[in-house]
Amino acid sequence: MTQLENFVQRTELSEETKIYDLTKLQDEMNTITLRMKDIDDALEGLNGSNAIREIALQKGRAELKIRQKLEKQYLPILELSKTANGELSGKDKITFESFVQGFYFDRVLRAANLRLGEMTEGRYRLFRAENASDKRSQSGLEMEVMDYYTGKSRSVKSLSGGEAFKASLSLALGLSDVIQSHAGGVQIDAMFIDEGFGALDEQSREQAVQVLQRLSYGNRLVGIISHITELKENIEKKILVQRSSKGSSVEVIS
Repeated sequence: MTQLENFVQRTELSEETKIYDLTKLQDEMNTITLRMKDIDDALEGLNGSNAIREIALQKGRAELKIRQKLEKQYLPILELSKTANGELSGKDKITFESFVQGFYFDRVLRAANLRLGEMTEGRYRLFRAENASDKRSQSGLEMEVMDYYTGKSRSVKSLSGGEAFKASLSLALGLSDVIQSHAGGVQIDAMFIDEGFGALDEQSREQAVQVLQRLSYGNRLVGIISHITELKENIEKKILVQRSSKGSSVEVIS
């Protein structure tokens, strides 16, 4: 090879050879290394977050199973509580307390009707209403009255003053009968009726007094507190209270 050919060959190699800045390349490599480290850190953080989420998910599923189990046990108790407290939607709102009271109230009504029938010549009979006046109200102890003159039942609120007094007196006497028959031999030896006779006509007054007089047979005391003159004349033993400008005086007539 001649000297000229060697020169040409060296010239071609120089033209193909590229010159690189090592400092710049090192900086780029460092930058890429830092970015890779940041990516690795982020990936590690994501893996840690996923692990935490997985643990939380497992705990949530376990707690959900416990909740479902407790809910399954609680629902029957809730229904029982609503039933006992008269809170079932669309049902008669009868509390357990009212239900028990209603059992004894039926007995009071049966005893009361014996007296009410006598005082009204068989016209009226009290009974417990099957349904409340509306679904939003507590029910169980509401009363209605059967009027055998019309053959229809109606609310006790529709009774006149005299009829309401007879019904109230009958209920009081019926309660007395039931207490004496269910309270282990407890005797009610005294009863006082305070007013109400003024709302009665003469015939109703006589019927009520006859019932009370029969109750007073034996050792039982039945007292009537009233200002009705006609009623005082039919009672033999009485305590009269007279008012005057000097005060009140008491006279005992036996």
